Amino acid sequence: METALVRPNCPEDETAIVSLLNQVNVVKYNESTLAERRGRYARKRRFERVAEREGQVVGWIELVESGAPGCAYLRLSVNPEAQGQRIGAALYQEMLSNELWQDSNKIFVSTSETHPTARRFAEDRGFVVRNHMFESTLALADFDFDQWQGAIQRVEEQGIRLTTLAELGDTEENRYKLWEIEAVTDRDIPNLDADEIPSWEDTRDSLFTASWFDPAGEFVALDGERWVAVSGIAEISPGEYYNQHAGVYREYRGRGIATALKALALRYVKQKGGTVIRTNNDSDNAPMLGINAKFGYQPKPGQFDFEWRRPS
Repeated sequence: METALVRPNCPEDETAIVSLLNQVNVVKYNESTLAERRGRYARKRRFERVAEREGQVVGWIELVESGAPGCAYLRLSVNPEAQGQRIGAALYQEMLSNELWQDSNKIFVSTSETHPTARRFAEDRGFVVRNHMFESTLALADFDFDQWQGAIQRVEEQGIRLTTLAELGDTEENRYKLWEIEAVTDRDIPNLDADEIPSWEDTRDSLFTASWFDPAGEFVALDGERWVAVSGIAEISPGEYYNQHAGVYREYRGRGIATALKALALRYVKQKGGTVIRTNNDSDNAPMLGINAKFGYQPKPGQFDFEWRRPS
């Protein structure tokens, strides 16, 4: 069998890269959204290669700066028909000579729990499981907003205003407030490495410039003028939505705010014609898993998040 050639990617590879990227990513891509993604990461250091055999792209690898300085996120995918033939190993070996890898002290990667060979691949190269992410979905046909109006009213009776980024004004100042809540509350997610939390600059240049970013889908809770909670959604493919983020400041938890924001977000998605919404939560995040269970989210196979640290 012909040995795979590892080489830089070119524009003619885009269709094959989309297929390979969609094997390892929850958010599905097409050639247009892949080009957009490259644009959002244009200022980041990146390493990218493909593996070609018999004129066909059968593997792809990407390493991109992510999170805190010295950190990067790795994605690697091999065509199922070509797995077990050391194509992933060849791509990985090529990456080891790249400056971004050599300058990185911490690398993050995720694998589906349905692909045990991917987990072994990561562990054989020194990656350690940090946590398990629990994926679940909700069919919007099963969501009845009327049964959640009481929960929303109880929050509003506490003096909490429920609104959206669009209504408040999609300004850079308000975008920063949205990011700030997420950056602070993400630190309370079980097993999350704080170095993985994107900076304001990264969020400004990636989330807020994405075609799927929708200010009307960013729900906000305010106590007076203070932003105290957020819950955002995004349409990742026609009719399919994703719970992008959710966060409530500690002193406001246990008051039903997260539930009220999620109900409003689900109503918005249903009004937009959404058919299904997905979410991922750490398996140890009992409060958020409990909220999702109340809404009827159904469990699906999740993913393992890994971390590699450069030996000191």
